[in-house]
Amino acid sequence: MEIKRFDSLEVIQLLSNAFSNNSIVPIVGAGFTNGCRLRNGNAVPGGQKFKSLMLNEIKLKVDDESYIKISSEKFSKIANFFFDENFVSSAKSKSILKQNFHGVILDESRRRFVNDIDWKYIYTLNIDDAIESCSKFNVILPFGPVNEESKNNRSLFKIHGDINYEICHDDSKLIFSSPQYFKSLDANKYVLSVIKSDFNNKTIVYIGCSLDDEIELSFISSNTEVNNENHNIFFTCDELDIVRKQDLKSQGISYVITYDQGKHHQVYDTIYKAYAKSLDEHPEFSEFKQLPIKLEPDADKNEIFLIKGITEIQDRSDNRVIPYYYGERTIEDDIVNDIKGNALVVIEGGSFSGKTQLMYSLANKLLDKEVFFIDSKYFLDKFVAIKLLKRENAVIFFDSGSIDEDIGSNIKKEIQGLSDRGTTIVVALDKNNNRIFDILCPSIINDVPHHFLSSKLGECEVDNINTLAYEVKVPKFNKGQTLLQNIYNSFEVFGGNVIVDNVELSSDFFCFLYVIGIQDSAATGESFYQAGLNVESLKALIDRYHPFVELEKVSIYEAEEHSGFKVVCNSKAWLYSILRRYYIEKTDFCVKTITDVLLRFKGNNTSLFIKGLLFDTINELFSGDRRQGAGHGAGNLILKLYDKLEKLVSNEPEFHVQRSKAYYNIYSDRDDVERLDDIIRNLKFSSTYATAESTERNIRNQLALINLKKCYLLGSLSSEIVRDTIRSCYNCIKDEAVNSRYVIELLSGTSKGSGYLESLIQIIDSSPSLKLLLLEFKEEYDFIMLRKGDIQRAERMKNR
Repeated sequence: MEIKRFDSLEVIQLLSNAFSNNSIVPIVGAGFTNGCRLRNGNAVPGGQKFKSLMLNEIKLKVDDESYIKISSEKFSKIANFFFDENFVSSAKSKSILKQNFHGVILDESRRRFVNDIDWKYIYTLNIDDAIESCSKFNVILPFGPVNEESKNNRSLFKIHGDINYEICHDDSKLIFSSPQYFKSLDANKYVLSVIKSDFNNKTIVYIGCSLDDEIELSFISSNTEVNNENHNIFFTCDELDIVRKQDLKSQGISYVITYDQGKHHQVYDTIYKAYAKSLDEHPEFSEFKQLPIKLEPDADKNEIFLIKGITEIQDRSDNRVIPYYYGERTIEDDIVNDIKGNALVVIEGGSFSGKTQLMYSLANKLLDKEVFFIDSKYFLDKFVAIKLLKRENAVIFFDSGSIDEDIGSNIKKEIQGLSDRGTTIVVALDKNNNRIFDILCPSIINDVPHHFLSSKLGECEVDNINTLAYEVKVPKFNKGQTLLQNIYNSFEVFGGNVIVDNVELSSDFFCFLYVIGIQDSAATGESFYQAGLNVESLKALIDRYHPFVELEKVSIYEAEEHSGFKVVCNSKAWLYSILRRYYIEKTDFCVKTITDVLLRFKGNNTSLFIKGLLFDTINELFSGDRRQGAGHGAGNLILKLYDKLEKLVSNEPEFHVQRSKAYYNIYSDRDDVERLDDIIRNLKFSSTYATAESTERNIRNQLALINLKKCYLLGSLSSEIVRDTIRSCYNCIKDEAVNSRYVIELLSGTSKGSGYLESLIQIIDSSPSLKLLLLEFKEEYDFIMLRKGDIQRAERMKNR
């Protein structure tokens, strides 16, 4: 443990480095507001002063001998008596709390500490309202569950409770006394888990803390692994004797920063100075401004890039690399023209359709614009995104997975402003990301240019690649195959399958790969912890499988992440091949492990639970290469998984949407069509509980498609089945835009759904009784046929 003065150069650099690495976390104690003015004219008491206030009330109920004994105890034990109605009434204790902790007014140096430094979150041991009353921080209280949305806002974790809650509620969520402390250790698991994650991975800075009786922090410190890269920093103006030094050392303190007695502003000025230094040393958004670089015609480097997804480039720390054999996609020129004339452009495609490489290529063609590229590995912070949208004469590329619905809404709201500033946003979306697509492209007359990138390469695209691939000895790409299958072919020629075949198929490794896969090849540390993996296991896996996977620090531009790190997979071909091996060799194991992980996510992280459920994602992850049976999907695993989950998460609307997609795409048993009735019944149940508009639309769409498939499998149809199917099709499209993906999926001449609909129409046309039945719902049927004709005419015009 080192002791330094607040104004030493070493302290400024230590703190500045922590800011630059996005690893600094403040924990604010009673000393932060001790002595601050209150609106009622009082001042916020320190620990000793409030201890005296509690004792004054307790003294009225006990004899002198008992009072002497109680007054010799520590703060938390005295609080046991103060919050016991046998000694102090609830009304009296609440009144005293309000008089001393409500309406705090911070001075300028403290306000600057709170507002002028871009803290993602702050922990406070105080119950007063000082921080939230002068800032945009949102209070997170003890005991209550915390949803994923908190990461999109600035969070103030109030470990000991909140004065405003105490004033407005009969129950209490304060943590002052020993019973309250121990209750918090058991009940406040989320907050304690994220603090523990911070302790394991971040630089903790204690400001105004005594570290004397904070049982939660003692509990966490005793369970924290030593991490030599990070430091626990303690600010104090007290003289430290040998006992106190040892106490701090046992608390895990590595640096004690001293300042002058009563000069608390020295603490806040020092921290702000270090923050400003970190900004000077790292220009804003610099990591998003490096343009992609194309590899030279070096056969070795191109081979390494194809197998491992990464290669060494001199003077580059990023992995924005275009392989030499990249061939221009046919839609590139159209997209460039749309970028020049529009504020928003959307590119949609499968997760291995080449969206990233396409965007890299586009970025190098826009030489008259300031170009920013936010890769998939970034989980962008909302406030950073809003600031980025204000740039002038810029093109900002958001790769798939880098924005959420909230940022998507901000982009849509900012369209006119973007246009006025000459800035264009280009968003890449996976084809199953309906929610963000619906936010960005909601209108009936779709004024947002939208391009779909096929996973299959066109003839001229293959020719473009092969001309360059030959020069660097990359195996020939084949026409009619997907981009992923062509990569697999080369992967096999270069010996990648030998790597995959030699991998040990352990339980932890499967969980590790699955968590990375459902997050588009970049997973946060917290997500691994929530899935049940520990630090030792993660470190071992990363070390063993580097450079296919790499450990990276979370950027200052990313959303709140308590672990401070993420794991990025550089080769999807490697990831998919190994997961497919697991499926082929251990199907039941895969089903059980995915189920266990999803149930853990359900209790901790709703968004990851949903990501892990998605049919398209699971199908893609386990499809594998040709040698492993690519093209046949993972139907056996998927149906087993959803049937197992049906008993465990049957009250989740999104689950039933995804299960219905699986049965629509995979199920084909004509002898057990009644099984689809269960799917239909659960979709109808889910529609009554769905809260998100996108989920409601998905349910309507799936009801139509499942009913159509049921008709197709049955062949011989009753009046009731036809009636239900026509009505579900009408309900699906009646309120949808002409070009809605739901309408196209149902009525397009090339979609599976339209094929099932065509089959139903033919059955109706050949049956006089069913034709007569149509009179009951002629309006609905005519509307479907009208829309069908419009869509298919538009398709024919487009293909001329």
